[in-house]
Amino acid sequence: MVLRDAISLSLDNLRQARLRTALTTLGVAIGVGSIVGMLAIAVGLQDSLYAQLLRTGFFRRITVFPQFGADRQPTRQLDDAALAAIRQIPGVRSTTRDVRLPLKLQYGEKSASLTGNGVLMDDADEAVFAEIKHGRFFGSDDGRELILSSQTASALGFQNAGEIVGKTVRATTSFEFRSPMGFGGFGGQGRLPAPPLLELQVVGVVERERAIFGDLGGRLVYIPQKLIEEQVSFFRREVPLLASLGTSLAPVQVRLQDAREVDRVEGQIKKMGFRTISVSSIIAGMRKGFLLVDMLLALIGSIALAVASLGIINTMVMAVLERTREIGVMKAVGAEDGDIRRIFLTESGLIGLAGGLGGLLLAWVLGRAVNAGANLYIVRQGFRPETLFHIPFWLAASALGFALVLSVFSGLYPAGRAARIDPARALRHD
Repeated sequence: MVLRDAISLSLDNLRQARLRTALTTLGVAIGVGSIVGMLAIAVGLQDSLYAQLLRTGFFRRITVFPQFGADRQPTRQLDDAALAAIRQIPGVRSTTRDVRLPLKLQYGEKSASLTGNGVLMDDADEAVFAEIKHGRFFGSDDGRELILSSQTASALGFQNAGEIVGKTVRATTSFEFRSPMGFGGFGGQGRLPAPPLLELQVVGVVERERAIFGDLGGRLVYIPQKLIEEQVSFFRREVPLLASLGTSLAPVQVRLQDAREVDRVEGQIKKMGFRTISVSSIIAGMRKGFLLVDMLLALIGSIALAVASLGIINTMVMAVLERTREIGVMKAVGAEDGDIRRIFLTESGLIGLAGGLGGLLLAWVLGRAVNAGANLYIVRQGFRPETLFHIPFWLAASALGFALVLSVFSGLYPAGRAARIDPARALRHD
């Protein structure tokens, strides 16, 4: 019996028990839809996260830290000589120290305490600045300008964040400290000397804050790099302890010419004796976590498919019992055991194929609905829409193949039982 005849005969047999076949196929479809739906959500979230990382510009950035030994002393200073050596690595575009200062902004009677972060003109292509909702990016790398978030604008009394653009706010970098030794050798608590008051013009408002490796938390405002370095120089002049510590303990941002050079450049920096953090290394850890989540979701979804396989076995066993006499007639006219087995395996395979296609359709429809509903909420919260549900080709093909194989495997016992039927007894079967 050729495959075409087996398929034709199997379709006729399945049509004779439409309701039972439909229910069994629906069970397979629900099982496949469960697996595909759960994994598609995981894939969509991963793709969305990776897309956000691509938009941040961090694929072309490596954060470098000093490496400390057992005595808690740096094994190599991250000094100017080290920065010069890093700049000599092919593919490195620039190196700058990560400069942050505690700031207090004041506009009228309103004030807010936050962290000032230095920004280069090269950072304009980062997503947080490329998507400025109100205003613009810095005009120069040493201008007395300021970019803040809409939350900070609200804290300063502006319900409509765009209204703060063009306004001038006062910024101070004085804060209280407590230390057993104190700064400059004085114990107890006190205040760092305050530099001259800064009058900064707000030129832009961002909807979300910049993601920074090693961020200490708290809200951020953004100041041109040279301007904030001037404030650091002031403290280094006025506080002897800070001057003695130097800047070799501060992390360094290494910007690359091409994101494809991250792994190579990061490896060379590590060989120089420094610790590094990059999107590449973070993604490697994230992929392990996502892999565990994918395995867990697939396991949960496969429970429904395992239940569906029991339905296939039940359907095929009932078919064997109902068609015992028919099987006897087929054997009497020359059908071999292999032909009988092939017919029943083809039937179970067709159920699995139809269920797999139905499951993919079910997962796609539900996924589109979930994605639309989630994006509706996301947009209302002021964020850009994301693709949270994605069915790649490999997932669809794997799910369909898995359903087909599982269905055929579930039909092995009923098919073997049908093939072993004695034709003489089958012909006497009522």
